[in-house]
Amino acid sequence: MQIFFILAIPILLLAITWLIKDKKILGLFTCLAYFTVLALSAWLLKEVALSAQTKSFFGLVYLDTLSVFFIFVISVIALAVAIYSVGYLRREEEEGIISAKKIKVYYLLFNSFCLSMFIVPAVNNLGILWVAIEMTTLISAFLVGFYNTKQSVEAAWKYIIICSVGIIFALLGTILFSYAFSISGLSKSLNWSDIAPVAHILDKNILKIAFIFILVGYGTKAGLAPMHTWLPDAHSQAPAPISALLSGVLLKTALYAILRFGIITIKGVGFAYFSKLMILFGVLSLVISGGFILVQKDLKRLLAYSSI
Repeated sequence: MQIFFILAIPILLLAITWLIKDKKILGLFTCLAYFTVLALSAWLLKEVALSAQTKSFFGLVYLDTLSVFFIFVISVIALAVAIYSVGYLRREEEEGIISAKKIKVYYLLFNSFCLSMFIVPAVNNLGILWVAIEMTTLISAFLVGFYNTKQSVEAAWKYIIICSVGIIFALLGTILFSYAFSISGLSKSLNWSDIAPVAHILDKNILKIAFIFILVGYGTKAGLAPMHTWLPDAHSQAPAPISALLSGVLLKTALYAILRFGIITIKGVGFAYFSKLMILFGVLSLVISGGFILVQKDLKRLLAYSSI
Protein backbone atom coordinates (compact mmCIF):
# COMPACT_ATOMS: atom_id res chain seq x y z
CA MET A 1 0.00 0.00 0.00
CA GLN A 2 3.05 2.28 0.24
CA ILE A 3 2.74 3.15 -3.44
CA PHE A 4 -0.63 4.83 -2.88
CA PHE A 5 0.86 7.07 -0.19
CA ILE A 6 3.81 7.86 -2.48
CA LEU A 7 1.37 8.98 -5.19
CA ALA A 8 -0.93 10.75 -2.73
CA ILE A 9 1.77 12.95 -1.15
CA PRO A 10 2.50 15.06 -4.29
CA ILE A 11 -1.26 15.43 -4.81
CA LEU A 12 -1.61 16.63 -1.20
CA LEU A 13 1.28 19.04 -1.75
CA LEU A 14 -0.54 20.53 -4.75
CA ALA A 15 -3.50 21.35 -2.53
CA ILE A 16 -1.28 22.67 0.27
CA THR A 17 0.64 24.92 -2.13
CA TRP A 18 -2.58 26.80 -2.88
CA LEU A 19 -3.28 27.29 0.85
CA ILE A 20 0.14 28.18 2.30
CA LYS A 21 1.29 31.73 1.63
CA ASP A 22 4.54 31.73 3.61
CA LYS A 23 7.39 30.64 1.31
CA LYS A 24 9.56 29.28 4.14
CA ILE A 25 6.77 27.09 5.49
CA LEU A 26 5.95 25.91 1.96
CA GLY A 27 9.58 24.96 1.33
CA LEU A 28 9.87 23.17 4.69
CA PHE A 29 6.61 21.32 4.12
CA THR A 30 7.77 20.20 0.66
CA CYS A 31 11.09 18.91 2.02
CA LEU A 32 9.39 16.97 4.83
CA ALA A 33 6.89 15.50 2.39
CA TYR A 34 9.57 14.20 0.02
CA PHE A 35 11.58 12.85 2.95
CA THR A 36 8.46 10.83 3.79
CA VAL A 37 8.23 9.71 0.15
CA LEU A 38 11.87 8.59 0.28
CA ALA A 39 11.27 6.59 3.45
CA LEU A 40 8.21 4.92 1.92
CA SER A 41 10.02 4.12 -1.33
CA ALA A 42 12.99 2.63 0.59
CA TRP A 43 10.55 0.48 2.57
CA LEU A 44 8.84 -0.58 -0.66
CA LEU A 45 12.17 -1.37 -2.35
CA LYS A 46 13.28 -3.53 0.58
CA GLU A 47 9.94 -5.33 0.71
CA VAL A 48 9.71 -6.13 -3.02
CA ALA A 49 13.39 -6.67 -3.84
CA LEU A 50 14.14 -8.99 -0.91
CA SER A 51 11.05 -11.13 -1.50
CA ALA A 52 11.60 -11.15 -5.30
CA GLN A 53 7.82 -10.98 -5.66
CA THR A 54 5.53 -8.70 -7.61
CA LYS A 55 2.64 -6.64 -6.31
CA SER A 56 -0.48 -5.81 -8.27
CA PHE A 57 -3.41 -3.66 -7.22
CA PHE A 58 -6.71 -3.66 -9.12
CA GLY A 59 -4.89 -4.46 -12.36
CA LEU A 60 -3.80 -0.80 -12.55
CA VAL A 61 -0.66 -0.79 -10.41
CA TYR A 62 2.12 -3.31 -10.98
CA LEU A 63 5.31 -3.36 -8.92
CA ASP A 64 8.37 -5.53 -9.35
CA THR A 65 12.06 -4.99 -8.52
CA LEU A 66 12.61 -2.87 -11.64
CA SER A 67 9.73 -0.50 -10.96
CA VAL A 68 10.39 -0.04 -7.22
CA PHE A 69 14.07 0.66 -7.95
CA PHE A 70 13.06 3.48 -10.31
CA ILE A 71 10.56 4.81 -7.74
CA PHE A 72 13.35 4.87 -5.14
CA VAL A 73 15.72 6.75 -7.49
CA ILE A 74 13.02 9.32 -8.31
CA SER A 75 12.33 9.88 -4.61
CA VAL A 76 16.05 10.40 -3.82
CA ILE A 77 16.45 13.06 -6.53
CA ALA A 78 13.09 14.67 -5.71
CA LEU A 79 14.13 15.16 -2.07
CA ALA A 80 17.54 16.55 -3.07
CA VAL A 81 15.90 19.00 -5.49
CA ALA A 82 13.25 20.02 -2.93
CA ILE A 83 15.98 20.86 -0.39
CA TYR A 84 18.11 22.76 -2.91
CA SER A 85 15.09 24.65 -4.27
CA VAL A 86 14.50 26.41 -0.94
CA GLY A 87 17.78 28.35 -1.02
CA TYR A 88 17.80 28.66 -4.79
CA LEU A 89 14.37 30.31 -4.95
CA ARG A 90 15.21 32.59 -2.04
CA ARG A 91 18.29 33.90 -3.85
CA GLU A 92 16.36 34.29 -7.10
CA GLU A 93 13.71 36.37 -5.30
CA GLU A 94 16.31 38.50 -3.48
CA GLU A 95 17.98 39.30 -6.81
CA GLY A 96 14.60 40.30 -8.31
CA ILE A 97 14.66 37.53 -10.92
CA ILE A 98 11.37 35.98 -9.76
CA SER A 99 8.45 37.13 -7.60
CA ALA A 100 6.79 35.48 -4.60
CA LYS A 101 3.87 34.50 -6.86
CA LYS A 102 6.31 32.82 -9.23
CA ILE A 103 7.66 30.71 -6.35
CA LYS A 104 4.19 29.28 -5.77
CA VAL A 105 3.90 28.47 -9.49
CA TYR A 106 7.29 26.73 -9.26
CA TYR A 107 6.13 24.46 -6.44
CA LEU A 108 2.87 23.66 -8.24
CA LEU A 109 4.79 22.60 -11.35
CA PHE A 110 7.49 20.82 -9.35
CA ASN A 111 4.97 18.67 -7.46
CA SER A 112 3.00 17.93 -10.63
CA PHE A 113 6.23 16.94 -12.36
CA CYS A 114 7.23 14.58 -9.54
CA LEU A 115 3.74 13.04 -9.48
CA SER A 116 3.85 12.29 -13.21
CA MET A 117 7.28 10.67 -12.86
CA PHE A 118 6.12 8.48 -9.96
CA ILE A 119 3.17 7.28 -12.04
CA VAL A 120 5.45 6.01 -14.87
CA PRO A 121 7.02 3.03 -13.02
CA ALA A 122 3.89 2.32 -11.00
CA VAL A 123 1.34 1.63 -13.75
CA ASN A 124 0.59 -1.78 -15.24
CA ASN A 125 -1.06 -0.59 -18.44
CA LEU A 126 1.43 0.30 -21.20
CA GLY A 127 -1.05 2.80 -22.64
CA ILE A 128 -1.26 4.67 -19.33
CA LEU A 129 2.54 4.49 -19.22
CA TRP A 130 2.56 6.40 -22.53
CA VAL A 131 0.12 8.98 -21.13
CA ALA A 132 2.23 9.44 -17.98
CA ILE A 133 5.42 10.04 -19.98
CA GLU A 134 3.57 12.56 -22.15
CA MET A 135 2.45 14.25 -18.91
CA THR A 136 6.08 14.59 -17.83
CA THR A 137 6.81 16.32 -21.14
CA LEU A 138 3.97 18.82 -20.91
CA ILE A 139 4.59 19.72 -17.25
CA SER A 140 8.37 19.96 -17.53
CA ALA A 141 8.02 22.19 -20.62
CA PHE A 142 6.53 24.90 -18.38
CA LEU A 143 9.51 24.50 -16.06
CA VAL A 144 11.95 24.79 -18.97
CA GLY A 145 10.26 28.07 -19.93
CA PHE A 146 9.92 29.14 -16.28
CA TYR A 147 11.85 32.42 -16.65
CA ASN A 148 9.74 33.44 -19.65
CA THR A 149 12.69 34.84 -21.58
CA LYS A 150 13.03 34.58 -25.35
CA GLN A 151 15.64 31.82 -25.01
CA SER A 152 13.70 29.82 -22.42
CA VAL A 153 10.42 29.96 -24.34
CA GLU A 154 12.22 28.93 -27.53
CA ALA A 155 13.85 26.00 -25.68
CA ALA A 156 10.47 24.95 -24.23
CA TRP A 157 8.80 24.94 -27.67
CA LYS A 158 11.71 23.01 -29.18
CA TYR A 159 11.42 20.51 -26.33
CA ILE A 160 7.67 20.06 -26.82
CA ILE A 161 7.84 19.72 -30.61
CA ILE A 162 10.72 17.23 -30.75
CA CYS A 163 9.48 15.09 -27.84
CA SER A 164 5.91 15.14 -29.18
CA VAL A 165 7.12 13.76 -32.50
CA GLY A 166 9.00 11.09 -30.59
CA ILE A 167 6.02 10.23 -28.43
CA ILE A 168 3.94 9.61 -31.59
CA PHE A 169 6.45 6.93 -32.60
CA ALA A 170 6.15 5.47 -29.11
CA LEU A 171 2.36 5.41 -29.45
CA LEU A 172 2.62 3.54 -32.76
CA GLY A 173 4.98 1.05 -31.12
CA THR A 174 2.57 0.55 -28.22
CA ILE A 175 -0.31 -0.07 -30.65
CA LEU A 176 1.79 -2.65 -32.53
CA PHE A 177 2.63 -4.49 -29.31
CA SER A 178 -1.08 -4.59 -28.47
CA TYR A 179 -1.87 -5.78 -32.01
CA ALA A 180 0.70 -8.59 -31.74
CA PHE A 181 -0.94 -9.66 -28.49
CA SER A 182 -4.50 -9.56 -29.86
CA ILE A 183 -3.82 -11.52 -33.10
CA SER A 184 -2.27 -14.36 -31.13
CA GLY A 185 -5.72 -15.53 -30.14
CA LEU A 186 -5.61 -13.70 -26.82
CA SER A 187 -7.94 -11.04 -25.52
CA LYS A 188 -7.06 -7.43 -26.19
CA SER A 189 -4.93 -5.94 -23.43
CA LEU A 190 -2.20 -3.41 -22.84
CA ASN A 191 -1.32 -4.65 -19.38
CA TRP A 192 2.32 -5.58 -18.86
CA SER A 193 1.25 -8.46 -16.60
CA ASP A 194 -0.81 -9.95 -19.48
CA ILE A 195 1.63 -9.45 -22.37
CA ALA A 196 5.01 -10.32 -20.80
CA PRO A 197 4.21 -13.94 -19.78
CA VAL A 198 3.10 -14.87 -23.32
CA ALA A 199 5.67 -12.80 -25.26
CA HIS A 200 7.27 -15.98 -26.64
CA ILE A 201 4.16 -16.80 -28.71
CA LEU A 202 3.72 -13.32 -30.23
CA ASP A 203 4.51 -12.60 -33.87
CA LYS A 204 8.28 -11.98 -34.03
CA ASN A 205 8.21 -9.68 -37.05
CA ILE A 206 5.63 -7.39 -35.48
CA LEU A 207 7.62 -7.29 -32.23
CA LYS A 208 10.79 -6.30 -34.09
CA ILE A 209 9.08 -3.43 -35.91
CA ALA A 210 7.21 -2.35 -32.78
CA PHE A 211 10.38 -2.18 -30.69
CA ILE A 212 12.10 0.05 -33.26
CA PHE A 213 9.20 2.50 -32.92
CA ILE A 214 9.49 2.28 -29.13
CA LEU A 215 13.24 2.80 -29.15
CA VAL A 216 13.05 5.83 -31.44
CA GLY A 217 9.98 7.24 -29.65
CA TYR A 218 11.01 6.89 -26.04
CA GLY A 219 14.67 7.25 -27.05
CA THR A 220 13.84 10.82 -28.07
CA LYS A 221 12.70 11.52 -24.51
CA ALA A 222 15.65 9.60 -23.06
CA GLY A 223 18.07 11.79 -25.00
CA LEU A 224 19.51 9.11 -27.25
CA ALA A 225 21.37 10.44 -30.29
CA PRO A 226 20.47 11.53 -32.91
CA MET A 227 17.13 12.48 -31.27
CA HIS A 228 18.87 14.44 -28.49
CA THR A 229 18.84 17.94 -29.96
CA TRP A 230 16.22 19.33 -27.53
CA LEU A 231 18.21 18.38 -24.45
CA PRO A 232 21.09 20.92 -24.29
CA ASP A 233 18.74 23.88 -24.81
CA ALA A 234 16.19 22.62 -22.28
CA HIS A 235 18.85 22.03 -19.63
CA SER A 236 20.55 25.36 -20.12
CA GLN A 237 17.32 27.38 -19.83
CA ALA A 238 15.56 25.52 -16.99
CA PRO A 239 16.11 26.53 -13.34
CA ALA A 240 19.12 24.71 -11.87
CA PRO A 241 17.07 22.36 -9.63
CA ILE A 242 14.93 21.37 -12.62
CA SER A 243 18.05 20.67 -14.68
CA ALA A 244 18.96 18.16 -11.98
CA LEU A 245 15.54 16.54 -12.28
CA LEU A 246 15.80 16.42 -16.07
CA SER A 247 19.21 14.77 -15.92
CA GLY A 248 18.71 12.66 -12.83
CA VAL A 249 15.32 11.06 -13.41
CA LEU A 250 13.25 12.43 -16.31
CA LEU A 251 15.46 10.81 -18.94
CA LYS A 252 15.42 7.60 -16.91
CA THR A 253 11.62 7.37 -16.92
CA ALA A 254 11.81 7.08 -20.73
CA LEU A 255 14.59 4.51 -20.34
CA TYR A 256 12.30 2.60 -17.97
CA ALA A 257 9.66 2.42 -20.72
CA ILE A 258 12.27 1.14 -23.20
CA LEU A 259 13.31 -1.56 -20.71
CA ARG A 260 9.68 -2.63 -20.14
CA PHE A 261 9.08 -3.11 -23.86
CA GLY A 262 12.59 -4.50 -24.22
CA ILE A 263 11.81 -7.35 -21.82
CA ILE A 264 8.82 -8.32 -23.98
CA THR A 265 11.03 -8.12 -27.08
CA ILE A 266 13.76 -10.27 -25.50
CA LYS A 267 11.22 -12.94 -24.57
CA GLY A 268 9.68 -12.80 -28.05
CA VAL A 269 12.62 -12.55 -30.45
CA GLY A 270 15.73 -13.11 -28.32
CA PHE A 271 18.32 -10.96 -26.58
CA ALA A 272 20.58 -10.42 -29.63
CA TYR A 273 18.06 -8.20 -31.46
CA PHE A 274 17.50 -6.04 -28.38
CA SER A 275 21.19 -5.75 -27.51
CA LYS A 276 22.35 -4.80 -31.01
CA LEU A 277 19.86 -1.94 -31.24
CA MET A 278 20.72 -0.69 -27.76
CA ILE A 279 24.47 -0.86 -28.46
CA LEU A 280 24.01 0.99 -31.77
CA PHE A 281 22.14 3.91 -30.20
CA GLY A 282 24.36 3.82 -27.11
CA VAL A 283 27.64 4.05 -29.01
CA LEU A 284 26.24 6.76 -31.30
CA SER A 285 25.15 8.76 -28.23
CA LEU A 286 28.57 8.35 -26.60
CA VAL A 287 30.44 9.50 -29.70
CA ILE A 288 28.27 12.57 -30.31
CA SER A 289 28.01 13.68 -26.67
CA GLY A 290 31.70 12.99 -26.00
CA GLY A 291 32.71 15.32 -28.80
CA PHE A 292 30.53 18.15 -27.47
CA ILE A 293 31.70 17.60 -23.87
CA LEU A 294 35.31 18.26 -24.90
CA VAL A 295 34.50 21.73 -26.24
CA GLN A 296 31.55 22.76 -24.03
CA LYS A 297 32.08 25.62 -21.54
CA ASP A 298 28.53 26.23 -20.27
CA LEU A 299 28.00 24.16 -17.11
CA LYS A 300 24.33 23.37 -17.74
CA ARG A 301 24.95 22.34 -21.34
CA LEU A 302 27.85 20.22 -20.13
CA LEU A 303 25.42 18.50 -17.75
CA ALA A 304 23.04 17.94 -20.68
CA TYR A 305 25.70 16.30 -22.85
CA SER A 306 26.91 14.17 -19.94
CA SER A 307 23.29 12.98 -19.53
CA ILE A 308 23.22 11.90 -23.17
